[in-house]
Amino acid sequence: MQHEDTDKGVRVTETSEDPYVVKLIQAHAKVVSGFVDRGFAEAMKNHPIPDATGSTSLVAKPMNPMNPVIPKQGSVVQFPNAAHQPRQGTKILIDVTRGSEPNELNAAIEKVAKYLNIYAGGGAEPVRGNFAVIFHGDASATLRVAMRYSPCRIPPSNAEERLSGLPTSKTGAVL
Repeated sequence: MQHEDTDKGVRVTETSEDPYVVKLIQAHAKVVSGFVDRGFAEAMKNHPIPDATGSTSLVAKPMNPMNPVIPKQGSVVQFPNAAHQPRQGTKILIDVTRGSEPNELNAAIEKVAKYLNIYAGGGAEPVRGNFAVIFHGDASATLRVAMRYSPCRIPPSNAEERLSGLPTSKTGAVL
């Protein structure tokens, strides 16, 4: 394999004298091109791998998105054989700085839901992580919107009380 830096990124050249490896390289190049064309969504797809004859008739196992902790938000797919698995006790800090429209869920909350769902069901085994979410500036208003999506069913009047009691600082609220 050779790589060369270009003005627009990098050019990679892979070669092999083994006909099967050539088919694998070609299949991989097709997937990488799809990733470049369609973005990260392409990485979530399962792509067929050619068999020893070079046939790609093998159908990839369908992936079933799930939401093990946060319903309807942050869907994940389980990868029990992935090289990197969620690790027990990992500490994750999510810093939220951007606000959102008053009637919309902040995109950062979707990401928080995804992290929680990854640790609960994205790997071979569910694991516990330690998560902290810090809201700054315009994002502090996100807390009021996030309570609407809360699975803990706090009555609206109670939700306002809970939000008013959150510890705050000059830079924002800490959840």
